[in-house]
Amino acid sequence: MEHLGHKQFFLCGHDRGARVGHALLTIYPSAVSKAILLDICPTLSMFMATDQRLATAYYHCFFLIQPSPFPENMILSNPRLFAEKSLLGLASTSISPFGTEAFAAYFAGLFNPASVYAMCENYRAAATVDLKDLRENISEGRKIECPLRVLWGKKGVIEECFDAVKDWREVAEERMVDQGSKAVESGHYIPEEEMPEELLVHVKEFLVDG
Repeated sequence: MEHLGHKQFFLCGHDRGARVGHALLTIYPSAVSKAILLDICPTLSMFMATDQRLATAYYHCFFLIQPSPFPENMILSNPRLFAEKSLLGLASTSISPFGTEAFAAYFAGLFNPASVYAMCENYRAAATVDLKDLRENISEGRKIECPLRVLWGKKGVIEECFDAVKDWREVAEERMVDQGSKAVESGHYIPEEEMPEELLVHVKEFLVDG
């Protein structure tokens, strides 16, 4: 962002993007003026609260963190099956939330060994160096310092297994989690699942006009 000439900016991230966003908010606290995080709870909170319900729904989180090349080889042996059981397993039995072109792009990446390796490395990092950094944030008192709005799907795992507002308040400075944080009528894929219009309202209201 600095390379592009932006010293400060808004941030909106979904799932893995929100995890990267959380790291950015604590490592570079002056870079982001406001943030919206979608259908996610802090990584450490999720690992600490894992129970049978979460492990069943988010089985891929524990599969992809296994040492290379085990998960990579399993995925590459049948990319279509993995796509159906992971992407569609979190949404529905249809590609309609994504659109044909977007799903085709996701699907194509699962045939590329480098892409699959990078995907697994992202999850492995979440279970290793990310947890180390998050524990250091707690011990050193680093918290999110900018206003934050959290949105999650009423039909998803975050609604069923977590108290999203409580979890984000624990890693943010006092009164930084916005009162507009709430569950929306969606599953996991808020930007894709019939919710882009409502998400745009939140972006304009909280980030642009707020």
